[in-house]
Amino acid sequence: MNYNISDTVSFIESIEEKYSLFGLKENDIYIWKISRVSFSNKLNSIVFNTSNMHGNTRKRDIYKFLFKNMLPGRMKASKNEILIIENPRKIKIDGKLIDPYTNHFINTKSDVLFGYTHYKYQEIISNASNKISLNNLEAKVIVEKMIGKTKINDENLLNIFKYIDNDVKEKFNINISTESIVNKSYEHFVATKKIYSRFFKKSKINHLYLICSYGKEGIISAAKENDVYVTELQHGVMGRYHLGYHFEHIKNIPYFPDEAMLFGEFWGEYTKLPVNCKKTITGYNFLSKKAEITKSYKKDNTIVIISQGTIGKELSVILNYTIKSLPQFNFIYKLHPGEFKRWKEEYPKLYEIKELNNIEVIEDSRDLYEIFSESKICIGAYSTAIYESIAFGNIPIILDLPGKEYIENLKDFYNIPEIRNGEQLVEILKEISDKEMDNNKMDYLWKNSI
Repeated sequence: MNYNISDTVSFIESIEEKYSLFGLKENDIYIWKISRVSFSNKLNSIVFNTSNMHGNTRKRDIYKFLFKNMLPGRMKASKNEILIIENPRKIKIDGKLIDPYTNHFINTKSDVLFGYTHYKYQEIISNASNKISLNNLEAKVIVEKMIGKTKINDENLLNIFKYIDNDVKEKFNINISTESIVNKSYEHFVATKKIYSRFFKKSKINHLYLICSYGKEGIISAAKENDVYVTELQHGVMGRYHLGYHFEHIKNIPYFPDEAMLFGEFWGEYTKLPVNCKKTITGYNFLSKKAEITKSYKKDNTIVIISQGTIGKELSVILNYTIKSLPQFNFIYKLHPGEFKRWKEEYPKLYEIKELNNIEVIEDSRDLYEIFSESKICIGAYSTAIYESIAFGNIPIILDLPGKEYIENLKDFYNIPEIRNGEQLVEILKEISDKEMDNNKMDYLWKNSI
């Protein structure tokens, strides 16, 4: 039987109600909130047989990271009142690696400390003058998990995990270990909260900004217990099927930010955020500025393809036929960072056409927004970049691949075509290549923040 994201999300919501998962505790810790996204990701990866979009981490990278960051010793307590934890995945602008979600704060807020961490255990230093490495804390979290060996012991909880495993088997005919998933999240929460609690207690920080709150529940809990107000800056797609943000039946959620700063009203309208989280519409400053700068650029018959690790192989099969069939168009194939080192081996259909005159395979050598400013059409499945392309006047096309449900609100909002194969894609590209994107609804999606 073929399943989609709506099936797995509905199933998760059904077991949440069946077993009252949001009320379950171990040592006074709400275990389901800290495990929900991990459980969803694992379930989806097995049901849809998708790969890890970010690639795998090598153990030697972890050991090198520990050796480097455990040596400096104790971190100095912060005297600043505001801490902004940057997104570790940065983009290169004018030769510098910046975090597009927080960069606009550098010259607009006083008494701010910018915290930077690692991406896959590789240090990415902040460009802010007032910065602090949090890698010493992150290294201590790793060590704490190594020596702590924290796990769930409550027999009632362990039995519920087995019931969930049986429900998964009955519904999807696959095997999953809920106990293993929850234990890993529980261990990470306990270690992270312990280490960051010490940090907040010794600091004067009273306001924390962060990117991507799920997975950082330990930091959020530590902050709140030390009277630190927590604000999350939106960094990607939200909506009905993103279980890090959408809570269909539960109103108050633990370990969630006090406030969410959103790109536009669209995101708050289609996402059921917890009632204990304030919604503020701020826009996306970096995107607004880029769109304004490049709005006069001339567009040609260029089509940009947004790849993602979870659907990269299937995407390359569809585009292999399309690119071969439309030599009159120029295709820019933008890979996700997690695909850079593996696409040549794992995507044979893309490797087969990489030398054609009408395709350019891009890793990180070109600015995606510059590409959008020169292209007319954007093809993808559910990447945030599809939304972003609209700000540059691109007509989006959604492919019928796992994860497309994440973007169904946008599809309905703009009446975007959905394509199932290369033949359909060829026909729709011929049909819309001379049309223009209707951007009358732009401010609803992306509030202008210039």
